[in-house]
Amino acid sequence: GDETVLLVEDDPAVTHLLARVLRKWGYSVLVARGGQEAFEMFEERAHDVDLVLSDVVMSVVSGPKLLKDLAVAGHRPPFLFLSGFPKDALAKMESFDLRMGYLQKPFRTNELLLRVRELLDALGEDPAPGSEGAD
Repeated sequence: GDETVLLVEDDPAVTHLLARVLRKWGYSVLVARGGQEAFEMFEERAHDVDLVLSDVVMSVVSGPKLLKDLAVAGHRPPFLFLSGFPKDALAKMESFDLRMGYLQKPFRTNELLLRVRELLDALGEDPAPGSEGAD
């Protein structure tokens, strides 16, 4: 891919690994060490970001809280959440949206790349027939 991914992760080792994998496969990667830094970075570079790849549980601002804060600010970027918690446990968290992309840790590199590609490709799908603007 040649898209830009905003990677939000508070574990430096995980950040390094994920950024390296994504860059190896052609993605541009912006790295934020937490939800607050990611919000500020997104505000500055919203036009550059194609996907937000975020841990769920982080100190100060969680991934779901980041998503909610971005929505309040008028942004609705596609999200892929990463977590060591099962999806059903996350469903009980405030602001966690089960419709967002989700990948449970640990995962294989090919699983990550596949989910990223699926989400990005879904954005580029053509609109339904007849939905083009009738100006």
